[in-house]
Parts: sequence; structure tokens; C-alpha cells
Amino acid sequence: MVSLMTGNLLLAAMLPESWGKGARLEVKPAALCGQEPRRSIAIASPTEGDRQGVPAWKRTLGLGREGDQKLQFFLGVQDGGAAGAPCEFQVVVNGRVLWEKSYAAAEWEPVEIDLSSYAGNLIFLEFAVKVPEGATALLGEPRILEGGRLLYDLADLLEGSSWFLLREESAADRRARLQVVPGAEILAWQRLEMICFTHFGINTFSNREWGTGSEPAALFNPADFDARQWARAVKDAGLKMIILTAKHHDGFCLWPSRYTDYSVKNSPWRNGRGDIVREVAEACREYGLKFGFYLSPWDRNNPLYGSGEAYDEYFMNQLTELLTDYGEVTEVWFDGANGEGPNGKKQQYDWERYFGLVRRLQPQALMAICGPDIRWVGNESGMAAETEWSVQKIDGEWKWYPAECDVSIRSGWFYHPDEKPKTAEQLVDIYFQSVGRNSVLLLNIPPDTRGRFADADVAALRGFRAELDKLFQTDLAERAVVPAENGPARPVPSGDEESWWCPQGEGPYTLELQWKEPVEINIVELAEAIRHGQRVEAFRLFYRRTDGSFTPWLEGTTIGYRRLLRASEPVKTDAVRILIEQSLAAPLISSVKVY
Repeated sequence: MVSLMTGNLLLAAMLPESWGKGARLEVKPAALCGQEPRRSIAIASPTEGDRQGVPAWKRTLGLGREGDQKLQFFLGVQDGGAAGAPCEFQVVVNGRVLWEKSYAAAEWEPVEIDLSSYAGNLIFLEFAVKVPEGATALLGEPRILEGGRLLYDLADLLEGSSWFLLREESAADRRARLQVVPGAEILAWQRLEMICFTHFGINTFSNREWGTGSEPAALFNPADFDARQWARAVKDAGLKMIILTAKHHDGFCLWPSRYTDYSVKNSPWRNGRGDIVREVAEACREYGLKFGFYLSPWDRNNPLYGSGEAYDEYFMNQLTELLTDYGEVTEVWFDGANGEGPNGKKQQYDWERYFGLVRRLQPQALMAICGPDIRWVGNESGMAAETEWSVQKIDGEWKWYPAECDVSIRSGWFYHPDEKPKTAEQLVDIYFQSVGRNSVLLLNIPPDTRGRFADADVAALRGFRAELDKLFQTDLAERAVVPAENGPARPVPSGDEESWWCPQGEGPYTLELQWKEPVEINIVELAEAIRHGQRVEAFRLFYRRTDGSFTPWLEGTTIGYRRLLRASEPVKTDAVRILIEQSLAAPLISSVKVY
């Protein structure tokens, strides 16, 4: 695992065994004609056995907030491929292709890509290059600038790296992926679709994002704390769980831990006899919500931090308190941030020990982010990739490892009085890019200094819910029929997990919906019967024109638990055709809905 720490998460790249085999990536002086960058990255095609792969260098980076954000580099080719075949260059950010080009010239061409729309956020940046046999692709002086100032020298980050992905997988890998299915707990978690994060603690009162651990416990005093108000707002918005930051990096505990004095028991709130964790857990049960907690291993207050086993014992004791004193826990959120403690030392976390304790005390609980059950999507914008597989290869083995998309309703994770919540329209866009891309949306709502969700945030949640209800009010697929030659079990797959459309024979596969009268539509929802795995790799949608011909409309790659596609403008038609072009095996489509 290669990792770097940024934001409030440990960003990690799990490197498949096939990465780097036979690949070549080196920083070398430029040697092409014309304007010469100081350094260039030489990339040759990696191979594994008789397979040729596509080199892909990936890194998660945090962009600044000031000025324009620009990605700049030169591209060129040395030792061109057979018959002058070009190299295929591609830049991908957060799963979206921002730029691509075929290039074969032995001279430098400058490239500039605007990243300003990602300012202030983390990006998952990928350089991918398809290199013909015998050729060497070159990236000259790759860098990211902020307002003209150097933010990242990517040549420095690339130097010595062997981050290559063989994108062309073997038949054995495809068969192995097909056999992976989710367990009952992770399937139930996926069905939650939207859950709530609540960042609340000493930072709420110090107006910081990251506390230092030196803020006095007396600062914590939510005069009108009401966990039931949180639960009502969450339930009304359609979110199904609250994950509470029981302890953030500052080390302040929202429960009266027996193992530290830095907690609510030494605050003026409820005269030191209150327990935020207990009240939130009880409110969740009262309102039919699931409960989870976030526990930061990094502790900037505790003097044991950085001592090794002694701090691990302290952390295990706190984890035990939370797992045994507050009823059923659905999700444990492990943040991997690892900075210095009050003694200037860092701690090496004993993750396997932490995981084992959770499995023993709450075997149904799922562990997220640095845990083995749920992975971080790779950004804090609530946006999954266009291609989002729940089946991932970890340590050489395929496993069900779905994505969770975290984003805050405000720009910060903790409450700050000068910030405003996202609009209902922005939240709907996030919904389409998370839940609508086979992921679970984790939406942070930070309580204010009263201990309540701010009125503006509650209003934004209500608007969000109203917009979703409006968009998905009438499923027009219920009025459609499927021509008999498609042979489905039902007129249209309806979301019943015990039945699905499964075509026979070799693909491509076609499913057509027809209406007696034309309908106006702009949203299509597809779902696979994921308890039997994830199969679809690429699909396209067509609608029938008045002349009887079908015209291309929308397209996608993966489907998974739920895939939503929304057209920029509605179309009026009496038929929609779904063409599944690539699939690991015959698709199992459990639901088709049209709005």
C-alpha cells in the first residue's frame, strides 16, 4: 500500500500484483526537438506474459482554493511504434476523461488543462497512455499550478514510481470477478443509499476543522443539544443512518470515556454528566435509523500517542467502550490520518487488531475507509466514478468492496457560522453522481454551537427531499410493455429481487420498452440483481423517433446496485431500447424505471 495524508483521510492506493511487471517509468532529461522541458517521464508499455497493458499512474491530490488551477505538461513520442502507430494519451480526474489525444510526433507539444472547477477539493488524477510495441511515450514537465504558482511538481511524485495497471484483464480474472457476491450485511448497507455524517465536537466551538488537542474541555457547551432534532431531520430527508464523530483528531471524546479526562465529563454541558454518543444512539433507535460512529486513531491530546503498544491499548479500550455500551452498531468509520501527537511522535496503527475487536464485539458491523468492508470513493465531493465496480482486487484477491461517497452539506466538515449549505439542486446533482453510480452517499450535516442542525441546513435537506420526490414521483415504465420476443418474467423488471430479466445466448443483449402513447422522459434508472454479483460493463440507450427509427440517447458502463442517467433535455417517444454491449455474463437486470 502506498499512501499520503491529506484532508482528514488517509489516501491509499491498493496496488494489484500485476502493477509494474515489465513496465518502465523513469525521469530522464528531455531529448526531443524544439522547446525542451527540464525533465520528462519515459513510459513504455507494461506486459505480463503475453498480455500488453495500459500504463496508468494514479494519485490523489488536494487542490488549493486561490486562483486558477492548471495542469500543464508537454507530450511527445520517442522510438515510434510499428508503422508509426501513435501513442494514446488520456487524463482522467475523478473517473471523468478531461482530455485525450493520439500523438506520434518526435517533438514537444504543450498541453494545458483547466482544473479550476475542482478548486478546494481532492482530485483522483490519472495519466493513462496506450503505448505501441517498441515505442516510448513522454510526458514533459508535468505540474499543477495555482494562480501561476507551482502547487505540485508531478515529475517529483512520479520519480521512482512503478504505478502501472494492466487494464486488459485475463479470462481467469473475469471468471473470478463473476463469482464475487455481497454478504447479507453489505447488501443491506447498499440498500440504505443515503446516510448521514455528523461532525460535532470541540472544533464546533473553536471554529476549526482540525483541533490541536489543547483546547480546554470547558469550551464544549451545546446549550440546546437535541439529538432527536437531528434524527427527525435525517429521517425526513430519507437518510437511513447517522455516523457520529465520537472522537476527532483533537482527541476530545463525546462520551465520558473511562480512559481520558479529555471528554464531555469535564465540560460544563449537563454539568459533566452528559453523553452525546448515548443520546444520538437512542435517537436513532427511536426514529428507526441505523447508528454508526467515527473514531480517529490520531489523537493530538493523549500523551501515549506515538508510544506504540501502550497507545494501541488505549485506543482498543475506547473502541471497546463504543462497541459495548451503545447498542447495535452498523458502521465503524476508521480515518487513517496519522500526524504527530503532543509528544511530536507518530503512531503506527495496529489495524488488524482493531478490525479483530470489531468483528468479535459487533460481528455485523461494517468497517469503512481504512477498514476491510467499505472503501472511500477517492474524493470529498460526493462523486463516484462513471465506471464504479463494487468488485475490487485487493492483495491479489477479488472481493466485494463497494464505494462510499462522503461530502459535506457545507464547505467545511464542522460547523462554521460564515458558511452556507448547498442548494437542493446541488444536492440532487450529488445524488445522481453517488447513489446513481452504484455507491452510497454519506452526507455530512454539522450541528451548530447550540447542538442542533442549523435551520438553513434543515431547509436545504427538505428542499433536497422535495426535489427527489418530484423527480421520481411517477415511474412511466409501469405503463410500458416489453415485446414478447425479449421473454422477460415480467412486463418490465420491477425491482423485485426474486425476479429479473436474464437474456439467453451471447451478447449484445437488447431490452425494449414500448408505450401505447408517446411519453416525455429524461431519466432512466437501471439496477442489477447484485446479490448474484455485478456483471454489466457497457450499455447504451436509444429512443424511437416519430419516423420509427431509433436514435442514440444515453450511455454508461457499470450499473450495479443502481444507475441513474439524466438527459439534459427531455425527449418524447413511444419506445426506449436498452442495448447491453458488454457484460461478464448474461446480465441480471432487476429493475428498469423511467421518469
